[in-house]
Amino acid sequence: MGWGGRHIVYGFAAGEAPTVPASRLLVKNRAMLGASLRYFRRDRPDRVRAIMAQLFAWWEDGLIAPAITRRYPLSRAAEALCDLAAGRAAGKIVIAMEDSPDQ
Repeated sequence: MGWGGRHIVYGFAAGEAPTVPASRLLVKNRAMLGASLRYFRRDRPDRVRAIMAQLFAWWEDGLIAPAITRRYPLSRAAEALCDLAAGRAAGKIVIAMEDSPDQ
């Protein structure tokens, strides 16, 4: 990371929170920021709505797309959760409803 860059910490549910020595921040005038959607939604719901509207507009326009690692039928949901827990998901895992005979 270059001079004046920012380290952003957003979530660490799959492991420990990252640490960065203060000396690394100081010598290159870097900053470290933390972000929590939980508190952002609580404290700034208006801003969250605006951001979500923009994200959905980009998605509808095809400018962004979720990184889907793998799709599983509902009957294999347990396998999907095991893959997620084992860190075999670089993106999102989708669990799809299976086709029923009346569809």
